[in-house]
Amino acid sequence: MARILAGYALLLALVPFMATFTAMKSFIGLHGFYADIPLADFDRWLHFGTDPAFLLHRILDYGSVWRLFAFFYGPGWLLWVGGFVFWMAVAAPSRQIRKRFFIGYIFAWVILGNVVAWLAISAGPAFFAEVTGNKDRFASVLATVGAHTLSDGRGIRDLQTYLWGLYVSHSSGFGMGISAFPSLHVAMMTLCALVAAEIDRILAIAGVTIVILVQIGSVLFVWHYAIDGYFSIIVMVSFWLVLCHPALLGRTSTVQPHAASPG
Repeated sequence: MARILAGYALLLALVPFMATFTAMKSFIGLHGFYADIPLADFDRWLHFGTDPAFLLHRILDYGSVWRLFAFFYGPGWLLWVGGFVFWMAVAAPSRQIRKRFFIGYIFAWVILGNVVAWLAISAGPAFFAEVTGNKDRFASVLATVGAHTLSDGRGIRDLQTYLWGLYVSHSSGFGMGISAFPSLHVAMMTLCALVAAEIDRILAIAGVTIVILVQIGSVLFVWHYAIDGYFSIIVMVSFWLVLCHPALLGRTSTVQPHAASPG
């Protein structure tokens, strides 16, 4: 009972933490976005001279496929991450895993979501024209995004227009704040997958699959450059290894190994 109550207290403590993060994020880009051109150019170079959004649009331009990715990038992401947060807070398999998860959680939001985002202020391909003046580079993929609607009849482009309206009017609203690099969607999914890998093989496979789906969705819907997600994955995996791998820290693990499920 004490452990459960402590878990609920931790969940309550996350409310002001996330409110502070949102407030800090809302200040990013107030004086302009300067990293979009170098990030987009590096992204194109990394993908053999083609912006990856164009590649995905050629392969995945189907309404049902878009709705699948939209689910995992939106409500699916909230359910998965929210479920992990609740599980780790209230009923984690061990105190060490719980500690690791929330250290990784704070690291992702504070270091990646605030510190790194301030060092490489970018708006993402969805707003590339607005922040660089180049209206041609992503025009065709933005047109494709605008042509797709979700199951509720709204479009992803409508949400992007709404967020840009909040930014230019300096207004408060749901989801306010524009910051593309690095991807917190992918960072949090990677953290959940890393935790899952310590607990159960089947859960780990599901976690990795969802990381891939969210990474693809972030580029498909032009919220992010592909490297926004790549960077988040590399940093979160590296952080997890340093935090958790006994050989790297020169210590003996205090966590009992968990039996992997068969299959």
